[in-house]
Amino acid sequence: MITPDRINGPLTHQIGSIQWTQPQVRSLANDAMVYCLGGLDVDVVKIELIFPAGTKYHKNLSVGSFTQQLLKEGTVRQDSSTFNDAIDYYGAFVSVETDRDYLTISVFCRTAFVHPVMALVHEMIMEPRFDADLLEIKKRNSIQNLLTNRKKVAFQSRVGLIGAVLGEQHYYGRISDTSDMQQVERADLVAFHAAHYFKSPPRVIVAGKITPDVNRSIEEFVGSLPVTSAYSFQKLATQTTAGIHRRPLEGAIQQSIRLGKLTIGPSHADATALDVAITALGGYFGSRLMDNLRERNGFTYGVHMSIDQFQEGAMISMHTELGKEYCDDALREIDLEFEKFLSEGISEDELQTVKNYLCGSLVKEADGSIAQSELLRFRLLNGLPDNAHEQVTHKIQHLSVAEVNAVAQKYLQRDSFVTVIAG
Repeated sequence: MITPDRINGPLTHQIGSIQWTQPQVRSLANDAMVYCLGGLDVDVVKIELIFPAGTKYHKNLSVGSFTQQLLKEGTVRQDSSTFNDAIDYYGAFVSVETDRDYLTISVFCRTAFVHPVMALVHEMIMEPRFDADLLEIKKRNSIQNLLTNRKKVAFQSRVGLIGAVLGEQHYYGRISDTSDMQQVERADLVAFHAAHYFKSPPRVIVAGKITPDVNRSIEEFVGSLPVTSAYSFQKLATQTTAGIHRRPLEGAIQQSIRLGKLTIGPSHADATALDVAITALGGYFGSRLMDNLRERNGFTYGVHMSIDQFQEGAMISMHTELGKEYCDDALREIDLEFEKFLSEGISEDELQTVKNYLCGSLVKEADGSIAQSELLRFRLLNGLPDNAHEQVTHKIQHLSVAEVNAVAQKYLQRDSFVTVIAG
């Protein structure tokens, strides 16, 4: 029996280079680009289809959302139960998700069953049933969920922040209302599907064990998807409303605090240093805001600061929830931590800790082709080069205290943030 060493901790070492797999790229008959990350020995494959069919492409955001929700609920040939039983029969998992910018169909299955599974996915994309009765059920459920969420301080602060930073009438800042949901009809889903799902070829990311049958199935079922002329889309400028915004919520015993501002995207030269600065200030468990608000003062269970990425921009956001009696004190401490971070700057020891944390996170995200496919998606959707994460790793490891402090001064001035307090 081995006696554990409870005195000396495990040996540690600095992370060197991270092994990134470069995708093999090819195009299909309809000009869809396929990015393959192979090398997995286990008989599993993940196929991800990314369409530019997010909710922003309709003035009623609920139309895109309900189109996505009903896409997997049966086809012209099969009702919802029959279709989903067929997916289950092959032990596959198919998810359909949408955000403001993109619709994503993700398929996980054994490589041995990729052909029949992709045939079902092709049928789902080409011949959705869009059952009117099921749409009414989805509408009722969504309306009830919205009414429930409106009573939550986290929801109210999130709605308030994106509206204040991006604009309440902007397709990134607007939130669907119950009236939007009630107005949606089956014909709206059919029209949205026809106008947006085929306006340009999807991007395809394949990861796992990639066999000739996987490639043939993608050629047959993705390469045959029709592509129409591009749909015209008018971009909108964001409209930030500065200052402090309060959203009272009757009966709430907690308050939710959010800070936010527009910022640079991942292709900007300052992006890596800004990510380091945000992580040190509030982006991980050992951050300054976490140490202050949770560990020293006990105001909250947690606080998190990050960069939210959109196709047309990015936003720094910070969020915490706490008892009403602590809100004013917490706001003062948040202001104090911003001030200290900018006046004192980050130290060498603190910087090294954050570097280790971020590089360790990248190591986890590089663990296998399926994990790396998530980072490949990020690179593709943000127009970054194939070696972007190698560059980021190198930049993190070689950033100086002076560089991080200079970027913090540039982007993290407290008075440049919108503040929303709900509850």
